[in-house]
Amino acid sequence: MAKRKTIRLVGDVQAEAVAQVLRRIPSVTDRYDVEYEHSKTAEPNALATNGKRITFPLLRLELLWPLTCANERNAPEPGLPHGRFPYGDKFVSACLAKNVSAHQILGLCTSGKWGANWPDLDETFRIESRRLTAGDARCDVKIGSFVLKRFRSERLFWTVDHPTDALLMELTKRLLSAAGLIETPSAVENAFAPAGANGLLGVYAVPVHPHVAAHFALAWYRPDQSYQAFDRSYTYQKYYEALVASAG
Repeated sequence: MAKRKTIRLVGDVQAEAVAQVLRRIPSVTDRYDVEYEHSKTAEPNALATNGKRITFPLLRLELLWPLTCANERNAPEPGLPHGRFPYGDKFVSACLAKNVSAHQILGLCTSGKWGANWPDLDETFRIESRRLTAGDARCDVKIGSFVLKRFRSERLFWTVDHPTDALLMELTKRLLSAAGLIETPSAVENAFAPAGANGLLGVYAVPVHPHVAAHFALAWYRPDQSYQAFDRSYTYQKYYEALVASAG
């Protein structure tokens, strides 16, 4: 009996999500074992001589959250070892460092206006376009142009580095094609179905600033939409109230 081959995905939670999907496609699992390993623990040259190596870019888009940063004030909670708010806001952090009152911070964050000293959105778009194009050039699987063409009409990211299932699905299809494993679109789509409304990586979503949504004419944006933060859901206003309060 021929030895089964292995599809081994190496990366972060995005690669792990793709591995979960591949394990739900019968025509893949009939022929292959699907493994996942975090890039921090994987041996860099493990696949160089032992198999076909296909590279794909990290799915990341800072364009919709130009003020995002790691939240240094984020603290673990029961059931949340990485804290309630792992994603911070540069403006909020700067205000807190200067002892600006919570009331003032919230007034500035939720006014709907874009601060004069905040990133220029057109320049941010140009920077992101160059980064996505460069990422495609380095990898076998290309996805940057898809992101640039679709981010206005379709929600592709929950946070700067957590893509929605729409983008993960496109990446999965392109990976399968690059590997010579042509699957019907319905087989891939069905593999995403068990993930539910928020998808594989939608356990956390960072609010999009109203000005950013208007500037880029985001067709999917709604001012009253809610944002998931693990086991809680917030409006834009309530999210920033909770974020600021958690830092106190």
